[in-house]
Parts: sequence; C-alpha cells; structure tokens
Amino acid sequence: MVLKVWSWNVNGMNDKKKRNKIEYILKKECLDIICLQETHIARKHKRVLINKRLGNEFVSSDQSKKRGVVIYTKKQIEAQQIFKDEEGRVVAVQINWQGENLIIVGIYAPNDNKSEFYWMLEGKLFEYVDQKIILLGDMNGVVSLEMDRLRDGRGKEGKLPRTFFSLVQNCNLVDIWRFKYPLEKQYTFYSEPNDSSSRLDQIWTSAELVPRSIRVGIQAKTISDHNPVKMELKGLEERSYRWKMKDYLLDDLEIVEKAQKRLKEYFEDNLGNDTKPKVVWDAGKAVMRGFFIQQSAIKNKKREKGKMKFYSK
Repeated sequence: MVLKVWSWNVNGMNDKKKRNKIEYILKKECLDIICLQETHIARKHKRVLINKRLGNEFVSSDQSKKRGVVIYTKKQIEAQQIFKDEEGRVVAVQINWQGENLIIVGIYAPNDNKSEFYWMLEGKLFEYVDQKIILLGDMNGVVSLEMDRLRDGRGKEGKLPRTFFSLVQNCNLVDIWRFKYPLEKQYTFYSEPNDSSSRLDQIWTSAELVPRSIRVGIQAKTISDHNPVKMELKGLEERSYRWKMKDYLLDDLEIVEKAQKRLKEYFEDNLGNDTKPKVVWDAGKAVMRGFFIQQSAIKNKKREKGKMKFYSK
C-alpha cells in the first residue's frame, strides 16, 4: 500500500467553478492526504470546504477572506485534529494508516513575522517530537538562496529564518524533494513584481520516513499561481528503519538518572498484572525510545538558543 500526499497553494476557493476544477484535478490523482493553502474562505463560510468526495476536512480559517488551510483525509483513514490556529495559518491532524500513527501538519506561513511563526510552531510540535511527522505547505521562504531561488542580484531576502531550521532539526525533519534531487533547480512560484522564481512549496518528513518515500515531484502549474507538490509513501515494513540512540546522551548524568527513574516507574506500573512479560518489555523499549528522542530534542533546542544569543551579541 502507498500513501499519496498532495500539497497545493490554490490561491482562492470562493469561486464555485474554480472549486469544481480543483476537485476534478484532485479526484483524478486518487489521493489519500490533501493539503490546500490560501483557500481565502472566511470562517463563517467554511461549510463550502466540506467535500466528502475529497475526504474528511480539517479547516483553519480567518474571519476575513484571506489565508486559510484545509486538510482532507480519505474517508477510510482514521483521523483526528490535534491543533490549529484561528488565523488560517496551520492545522495539524493525526492519522492512523495501516496501524501506524502519523502527524500531518499543513501550513501557510506568513510573509511577515516568519521567525515568530516557526518558533511558535516548534513549540506546538515539541509534544509530538517522538512521533512520525509530515510537514507540508507554503513555507513562504526558501532553504537555499542558491538552489531554491532564481533572481538577479545577491540579496538575502526570501530565505527561511533560523527558527525554521531549529524546528526541522529538533523534529528531525528532511526536505524530501531536495533529498531526492540534491542538485536539481526547480521552482513552485513565480513573483512578477520581483521577477523571481522560488521553491516555496515543500514537504518535510521525519527522517525515519525517508527510506519509504518512493516518489516525490513538483507537478505542472494549473489554475493557481503555485505548483502542487506530490509525495508517495510506502506502507510500514518490518525493519524498514532502526532507531539509534545518540551516544552523548549517556554522558549526561541527569539524563541517565531520569531514564533510570522512568524505567523503574514503568516496570512498577506494568509488571505483575495479566500482561505478558514480552509485551511489557517491547512496550518499555518504545517508552524509553520516546524518552531519549525527547531529551535529544531538548538538548538541540538549548544549543540553538545558545547560538542565537551568541549571534545576537
């Protein structure tokens, strides 16, 4: 089985004819997860985004006809919303696909205050750092000015802020299109006023999902001024990924003591009942794996804060 994921800045969905055209394009793709940005649907009119032919909808919308993000999940996929904002910038959904939990985060990042936006998003995602994440949408910035933007001159405007890179590092996310095409130059948006082309539309996945990504591509531009991005992900296979603990964590006595306490409490709570010892042991390994992933993220976050303080001096 393959999970088909589609991200697209549609630049408005208030026109019914345009909504019908968007539906026609998406239905042909037989998609499992659809994330649309810039719906421009005001909160009081969000019912127009209900479309069971596309799937179950999860919506973040503004009071006015601007911004807006919607995620559609195929009806057969169990899904629940875990958070969203009230400005049409971000919505996050947890899905259960073939017995595997995935966190899907759709975003339409702002042009202004990007640094604060990604800092706040990292805070939201920190709770799910030990889970598999797919972050997708219009990032409103590029990773590399050299590889992801085409423009005369050498200005640095347009690059994503430090807080974005802190987010993807601490959540262990990989730019899946760039991973597949490390030397390619391809763009998803053309700005006429700036006479520039940029790869603003991106899909980032947890590192452990990377080996399972079988296809990713920037699709042809149609209807909107942005190109869609599509990814196909293989189902979970036994031993498709093996997590390895960071050795430096064991050099921190405080972390070691916390780990010992966590493990002791876990076995005290779970041994001695009707659960088979093997089940308790296997689940215990998963608990400790999550603990060490969280501690690694905390250390990375502290390190990034230290860097930012240093550079701001």
